[in-house]
Amino acid sequence: MTLFMLLEGPGWVERGYGLLPEAKQERWRPVGRDIYRTVGGYVNGNLLISLIAGILGLTFFPVVGSIIAVVTASMAKKEILQSAGRLGGEGMATAGQVLGWIGIALGAIGLCVGGFIVALPFCLGFFAILNNSSSSLLPGLLALL
Repeated sequence: MTLFMLLEGPGWVERGYGLLPEAKQERWRPVGRDIYRTVGGYVNGNLLISLIAGILGLTFFPVVGSIIAVVTASMAKKEILQSAGRLGGEGMATAGQVLGWIGIALGAIGLCVGGFIVALPFCLGFFAILNNSSSSLLPGLLALL
């Protein structure tokens, strides 16, 4: 519906103005502009949400904020491309998307580093047990716990 209003809306609005008497057309034109501005504001809202979520994804909400930034930026970029040049803000959408992907990458790296830090002592302990007591593995495994 949003895309339809952005692409075909001005033409339909002009046809609608043609149905009104000449004296009332000037009165209704500001209403049509406000409607178009409101629908365009929806796309700008997605842009703003994307940028804010991207920043929050790098600071307070690492995973969730970054995913929201990537999704809303993709939605906004699609609507901007389909608007045939009537909407702007592609740079802001790209910024939100880049921040989101950086946050996702940093989250994945953090998860890998955290897993390595947790798993390393267990692996080293297991190999130490194998080297010291090859006759009985059960007491060595219990020592790890």
